[in-house]
Amino acid sequence: MSFEPYEYDDPNDKGPLTQNDLDALYSYCFKLDNETIVEMKKRAMEASEKFQEELVQDQLDAREQVRRYVLVELRKERQEQWDRVQEEFDRIHEQFEDERRQLRELYHQRETYFRNAYEQLAREEREAAEAQQRAQKEAEERERLKREEEERVKKDTEERLRRETEERLRREAEELAKREAEERAKKELEAKRQAEEANRKAALSIAQKTLMVYEEIYKNRLKLVKEKLTDNQHLKNSAFQHIKLVRLRLNQLTNTRDSILNIVNEFTQILRNVRTTNDLYNYLLNYVAENVVSQAEVEASTSPTHYSAAYKLAHICVLLNSQHPDLIHYMMLHLATRCPYVIPLYHIQQPGQSIQQYNEIIGYKKDEEEDKYIGRMQAIVALYAALLQTTPFVPNVQNDYSIEDAWRWLSKIANITPRPITPYLVYTFLQIVGPKLIESYPYPNQTQKLIRTYYNRYYLKPPKEYADLKKESAAAIARLQTFLMDLVNNNFRFPESPGRVPN
Repeated sequence: MSFEPYEYDDPNDKGPLTQNDLDALYSYCFKLDNETIVEMKKRAMEASEKFQEELVQDQLDAREQVRRYVLVELRKERQEQWDRVQEEFDRIHEQFEDERRQLRELYHQRETYFRNAYEQLAREEREAAEAQQRAQKEAEERERLKREEEERVKKDTEERLRRETEERLRREAEELAKREAEERAKKELEAKRQAEEANRKAALSIAQKTLMVYEEIYKNRLKLVKEKLTDNQHLKNSAFQHIKLVRLRLNQLTNTRDSILNIVNEFTQILRNVRTTNDLYNYLLNYVAENVVSQAEVEASTSPTHYSAAYKLAHICVLLNSQHPDLIHYMMLHLATRCPYVIPLYHIQQPGQSIQQYNEIIGYKKDEEEDKYIGRMQAIVALYAALLQTTPFVPNVQNDYSIEDAWRWLSKIANITPRPITPYLVYTFLQIVGPKLIESYPYPNQTQKLIRTYYNRYYLKPPKEYADLKKESAAAIARLQTFLMDLVNNNFRFPESPGRVPN
């Protein structure tokens, strides 16, 4: 029997069942067979299960809503706790800042008090020392005046006795003639000395002007460049990377053509990459020049009589300068400021100038011993001489350092009153630049005459000022004399210096 669903009289009626509906339903149910009833039970069970599932889902939804509500409330509570903790932290931090500010003020007050006390103590000590110095100077002045008075009395007595002796021996005429001859000789000697002094002052004036030009132009430029690098962190980082590479490569330099060319090519690439950035370019040129001079000092200090370091560094500078002409100016700046004898220039200690200030001007480092100072000056002069005589081994490359400057250097230093360091410098300079000067200079006879001048002054017929050098520079004088004597006896053939030509 097929099942036909019961239909209400009004399908749209959603209200409760009426008595008529129940009567109709009962009448309908009596007509059903068992199969239909089973099917209806089945549908009723399915409807009940569906209702149970919907009820369970509603309970789960209600629980989820409760859980979310609890989470929201819990978050609100925790946020309120965090806000209270943050307020407490801010209060404690503010209290700590107040205490620290009070401690800082107390520290500044005590620092000011101790600084004022120290300055007062130093001022009192200085005044006491000055008073002691004044008393000492007054005592020395009294002693000096006493000695002068005694000398004057002694001289007066001697003069009186001399006049009496001359008068008694009746030799006034002979003594007069003798004095006139001596006076003429003295005047001639004084005129010669004045002429030499005038030449020396003229040479010093030119040297000082040269040094002032380098310092004024390039030191001012470097000052501006360093200020710009300080303000520009990107340029500063880039410069730091390049200078590390420059320092490393110079430490790895050997006196071989491959090593020299590799380093020149690497430096050239670095400088070419930064050439558009003028400040960085000039900074790196200066750094290369500065480190070349420093490297010459360091390497020569290990073996003062071996100049292979000067030769290989000179090749680096000459090849680099052919592509970067400004390098020569930075080289001369560092050579001249570290070693005034490159110009050449002999500084004179001025009145009121301390020994420390004078030593700083002539190139001494702090607490440097004299032997190390002389060796370092020789190293810088050796590098300068190597630059002047270098012949590039790369085709079509010219050396911008003129060999004529070697002639000028030897001529100038010959016209200046020598110092104890002079024989060291002349020996070093001649040993390196001499062969090239004899070969290349257009007047070889003039070069030979100049060498003979040194030979006469230091060996054959030394004037008084040259003879006096033996007291302070005996070893250097002996070595220079032997060197000059060998040159003259061997027809001005210079011994070959190792390392002049790279392997």
